[in-house]
Amino acid sequence: IRAPRRDFHHLTPQQLADAINATENPRDRCLIATAITTGLRTSDLIDLRLSNINLDNATITLRIQKTDVETVKPIPIELDRELRRWLTHYEELKIHPQAAATPKHQWHLFPRFYTNPTDGTYIADPAHGLTTRSARNIAHKTLQKIGIQWHGECLHLFRRSAARVFFDQLAASGHDTALLATRAFLDHSSVAVTEKYIGLNTERQFVINSLARKPFLPQQQTAPAAEAAGAEERNIHETNDNTMRRLRLTRRR
Repeated sequence: IRAPRRDFHHLTPQQLADAINATENPRDRCLIATAITTGLRTSDLIDLRLSNINLDNATITLRIQKTDVETVKPIPIELDRELRRWLTHYEELKIHPQAAATPKHQWHLFPRFYTNPTDGTYIADPAHGLTTRSARNIAHKTLQKIGIQWHGECLHLFRRSAARVFFDQLAASGHDTALLATRAFLDHSSVAVTEKYIGLNTERQFVINSLARKPFLPQQQTAPAAEAAGAEERNIHETNDNTMRRLRLTRRR
């Protein structure tokens, strides 16, 4: 027997905003902001390069690893702010000697950090991006800082929550429009996948809206009400008959 599927947990818009502000580390802030505002999967996040980012056009262009399809993600204001902050800081970091030969456009957007044994400062390795484990640890610590205890995949939670917030914001434009836009936001293959992913159940909600505080069976009239309705109907017929008689008499004259 299959166990019942538990309802999805979603972070609120305020919790998502708090997550971005939960750390002062510019790289980690930018990682969380990118995860939330683009809806990218972890594998695509950690593989982003500087060449993918176009701040002038406010776009991120990349090839989705899962589908091998090129896509363009817009850069909202929140992400633009964090990208500029992080890229300015990135320029000031010491670079690992082994990464010196890597062309700058090929630098990972989220590089690995090493600690300088001399002064304890960070040394960036642009030739190597964050590992999946490191990115997930950053997300996990971020959630802890805003008081969320989550035992699942934390970056996945950000992706799913952001998609639900995006859907809810567009829902006023119509359910189908919002669902199609959210499918594009997540780069899903179909709206059915998106509907399941963000925890929508339109059929169940339709049933709730149709029946909550409403009669289930057709309303049957009580005896007094039925008699009153019958008397009213007879009066209408009698009035119509009288009107027709007067019209016939008028024509004869």
